[in-house]
Amino acid sequence: MCWAIGAIQSGGPSVADDLLAVPLEARTEDLSSPWKIHPWVLETLVNELLTVTKHPRMLAGQRVLLCTKYEALRGAYNALHGLENAEDWPTLKRVGVLREMHRLVQRQIEWQRGFWNAPNIYRSAFIFGGEQSSEYFMASKGFSIADFMLASTVLLGLFRKTPQIIVNGGALTLSHEVLNRVMSSISLPVDKARLQATSLRRGIDHVSYKPSLLRRYPCIGFGNHYVAPLPDLITVRSTTGIFYDIVSGPPGVRAEIGKKFETYCRELLEALLPGLETVKEFNYAVRKNQTYDTPDLLIREHGRLVVIVECKATRMTYEARYSETPMSDGLRGYREIANGVFQIWRFVAHVRLGLVSHERLGPDVKGVVLTLDTWLTAANQMQLEVLELARALVVESGIDMLLSDQVGIIFCPIMELEMTLSNATESSFLQTVRAATEAEYRGWFLSSVHDRAAPGVREAKKYPFWLRIGEVLPWWKDNPG
Repeated sequence: MCWAIGAIQSGGPSVADDLLAVPLEARTEDLSSPWKIHPWVLETLVNELLTVTKHPRMLAGQRVLLCTKYEALRGAYNALHGLENAEDWPTLKRVGVLREMHRLVQRQIEWQRGFWNAPNIYRSAFIFGGEQSSEYFMASKGFSIADFMLASTVLLGLFRKTPQIIVNGGALTLSHEVLNRVMSSISLPVDKARLQATSLRRGIDHVSYKPSLLRRYPCIGFGNHYVAPLPDLITVRSTTGIFYDIVSGPPGVRAEIGKKFETYCRELLEALLPGLETVKEFNYAVRKNQTYDTPDLLIREHGRLVVIVECKATRMTYEARYSETPMSDGLRGYREIANGVFQIWRFVAHVRLGLVSHERLGPDVKGVVLTLDTWLTAANQMQLEVLELARALVVESGIDMLLSDQVGIIFCPIMELEMTLSNATESSFLQTVRAATEAEYRGWFLSSVHDRAAPGVREAKKYPFWLRIGEVLPWWKDNPG
């Protein structure tokens, strides 16, 4: 039923009509329609379903859910909304509306932006596909990242056409051994899925923000048949989800991910803002035997620094994303973000003091902490708290810093930078960054700030690395798109 409504409301195959009777008004892709069944709510419904104890046989007078009727799904959907609203009230009393906005956006934004797209595919393959990461993945999984993404891509295609499949190695041009290993990484038998979902979601107060089993295992096995109630989560598992397969590797893996992320960001800026000069980090000496690295990326206009970028490839933990108190429960990650702010401010101070001889500050230089995840999206108060953490680091460091060295900072996930640059000119990008540091736009998406700060500017640039996907995923050359 969940697969069918997802298919019908995304223009999917006609086979879905044989599974679910849906009124004409509900055949919509409009997220704002009152008939729309939102996929993030479906994800919660499926997870909750897995935690419900199943009776071995029908009991007298037992109610039955008619899974062929849209009204039945709508009833479950509305019941879940009722539960969410009931749990919202005590939550809002504890944490307030502004803090709750962060969790609400974290739950919805990725579904609204979509998963299967060229930036997500290339970015994940490039950043997680370094030599050390690939070696560790292969050693621990028994198949390559490229084979993982190939198998997941074809599985996604199959599950978009039909609600259940019998896995067949020949259909995927992969060996049965490799395919079986891939399926064991992204699926669980239904009995084990129920046990793990129950354990995973136990002890969390709000049903909307409980961990999702489908993020790790998007496919559920029933004997030799598999179902994927939300096929898009197969893409999540085989792109951004690769991070969690390799993060437990040796220290060199994390360092490599960080460097690959910096390279990706630099090449993106160079490709889409050719009129600005983007420079990677370098080492400089402030005195004998005391050297520092600059922030990761320096953007110059006419030889002067206009934007200073620190890249943070740390992925968000569950606590950082969905906790009621993320700044304490996910403190390690937020401290790293704050350290990025401090590094930008320290560099500005060093340039002002003439300690970086060949650098000059522009009249309105700004800082950007660029993240791999949506760390501080729609999190106004949390952004202020991260800035306070950065100021505490300034005090601890004891460096000679003026208040003017603490330049305006924006926190931007890489997906937002990609979207903004696809429409921006060099001038409108700088205009947007400056505007985004103002209190009025704190917590806004950078692309939305661009819409406001540079109305009418729509470059509609193509993703610059489309033709490079085949370099990181060799099979793509023979099966583009």
